Amino acid sequence: MDVPVVPESSHPEWDLMYRAGLPFGRIAALCHAPASTVHRHLQHRIVIDPGLNEDYQANKTTDSRPLPGKAWLQRVEELRKHIAVAGRAPVHSGATREEQNLASWLSQQRARERHGRLHPSHLEVLDAVGEWRSTPREIADAQRWFTRLGQLKEFVATERPWPRYKGFSSEDERVLGVWLHGQRQKNHRNQLTDDQIRFLNSTVPGWSQPHRVKPEKR
Repeated sequence: MDVPVVPESSHPEWDLMYRAGLPFGRIAALCHAPASTVHRHLQHRIVIDPGLNEDYQANKTTDSRPLPGKAWLQRVEELRKHIAVAGRAPVHSGATREEQNLASWLSQQRARERHGRLHPSHLEVLDAVGEWRSTPREIADAQRWFTRLGQLKEFVATERPWPRYKGFSSEDERVLGVWLHGQRQKNHRNQLTDDQIRFLNSTVPGWSQPHRVKPEKR
């Protein structure tokens, strides 16, 4: 069954604020818009996107919870548009000053998130935009890691010894041998993530053993 496509909003920044828990009156005040206009817009959006009101109900509060401000939400909207057009998060080496400035702002949000200083209300808004926690380079590195893991699985499927980075028989074996040796070294130094260890264990059991030991038969 096809999932219905929600039409693009004429005021996505209002939607983001409402989704984060801001009532329509405060949105109107922050955006210097008539409250009746904001209210009609949100009523229309809720009809075609019920999840909008569900998020509002989950996030609304009457206490001192720090809610996103207008300037911050405007940055989020710039981020959303950039990801939609470029297909990736902004980078510091971007071709325009606008992208570079947006990349700096996003780096600040990542740092705040890593140190636990980004409030859940802000996280919810950012998560609705798309992938923002990882840089394009980190994403490429992760894709390359999984590619190597798949290649290692194919190599050991032949029941040959583990690929060697010394005394190798081909360039492909050398590349895999260097990668596998690197994973073992990182594991020894506790530098692999829990997910990486889990994927290695499930994909190529026995990978952490010395290269002279043949992998266990699947």
